[in-house]
Amino acid sequence: LALLKGEDNSYVLKLKAFWRLKQNDYESAALFLNEVLRKNENDLEAGINMAILEIKTSQIPKAKKRLARLREIYPENALIPELIQKLK
Repeated sequence: LALLKGEDNSYVLKLKAFWRLKQNDYESAALFLNEVLRKNENDLEAGINMAILEIKTSQIPKAKKRLARLREIYPENALIPELIQKLK
């Protein structure tokens, strides 16, 4: 997929980040997610995965802030309130 779409394609970067998250390689996952968010700070999938990464790395205030912002942008998304509730 990277050969077809390019290494810096947001979808490719999100797939790489998701795989790194599953492998508990949070540092690499953060690099890929930050690249996606640098291109589009409102990317829902990257934002949620970054919040999950922040939760897993005990950066709770950052995760709360990110999720609150995403909730404003995507009020119809059901996963965001679930994540917010888990942080309480």
